[in-house]
Amino acid sequence: MSEITLTCPTGCNTQPPSVTADYCNPNVTNAQITTLYVEALNAAAFADITDPTEWATRLSQTGTNPDDIRTLHVIGAKTAATSNKIDLGNDKFTTVQKEHKLDLIIRETSDENYNFLKTTECGGNFKIAYIIGKYMFVNDDETGNIDNDLIEASIEINDQASNNFSDPYEFVVTVTWKSKFHPGRILNPIA
Repeated sequence: MSEITLTCPTGCNTQPPSVTADYCNPNVTNAQITTLYVEALNAAAFADITDPTEWATRLSQTGTNPDDIRTLHVIGAKTAATSNKIDLGNDKFTTVQKEHKLDLIIRETSDENYNFLKTTECGGNFKIAYIIGKYMFVNDDETGNIDNDLIEASIEINDQASNNFSDPYEFVVTVTWKSKFHPGRILNPIA
């Protein structure tokens, strides 16, 4: 399993954590976001977010269970998070929150997906997870560790069409959230 446990240091003398730098066999991941999972804000947390069986029981494109998770195939990127730093004086700073953003495209412009676009205009607050390569990114708690839930986020979707007939009509998706830490990262349990 790829779950990373974080222990924040205390005090000012911080030992850097272990790292790797292997030119012969580097761990490299393709960068594109390919899948976005969306559920209701009031959906229950997972008992074990790494359990493929639990994921299988919750994935549903049309179900009405409050814990159902929708799957959207996307093309997208995560931009570098922007930090809200507080000046402590003496050239010392602390990060209070970071704003995270996903810029995505949905090319499957079905009636169901257009209805999802319209629904986000009523208030686009959901919980999400997303896939980059072999990893799934999920929520973490105030200590920076995975908490068996998806990320609370705001989703805005707009359609766009170019004046070139051969270009696809598509939906532009912007997902944003604030957190002190980057999302939790696990091996994709449903790959």
